[in-house]
Amino acid sequence: MIIDQLGMLRADGSSPAITATEAGSTSLVRDATTGKVVIGVYKTPQKGLPVVVMSKLAAITNRSFVVTIEASNTLFANPEVVATFSAVNADGQAFMVRRVHTQKKYLRSVITVTDGGTPAGNGDFLIVIGHALMET
Repeated sequence: MIIDQLGMLRADGSSPAITATEAGSTSLVRDATTGKVVIGVYKTPQKGLPVVVMSKLAAITNRSFVVTIEASNTLFANPEVVATFSAVNADGQAFMVRRVHTQKKYLRSVITVTDGGTPAGNGDFLIVIGHALMET
């Protein structure tokens, strides 16, 4: 899989660790701290686009992370959820792929953190539109 800056919904921030819910980006310019950005896809092909989520969780206790992908025709005035990934809540790494279908212009990622009891730990996520995974 080729990973480049054009397909990264969230990556390469200077402080990418997440301990609380991260709202989606509303800008086509990458946020230097989190690495999140809105990507213009201008509708997906017939078979959709694979979105890849790679996570690394550290020292997790009573904390769960859920990644959703949202689509919109404007820069997220009325977003629509087009994919929801399984919750991750254990130390270690996870790799998940979901195919996204939309006729909307823009995609972004949102990470929801649910805490229970005495939460601890953080997550680091790399979220990529896997255009190199498409069949020819």
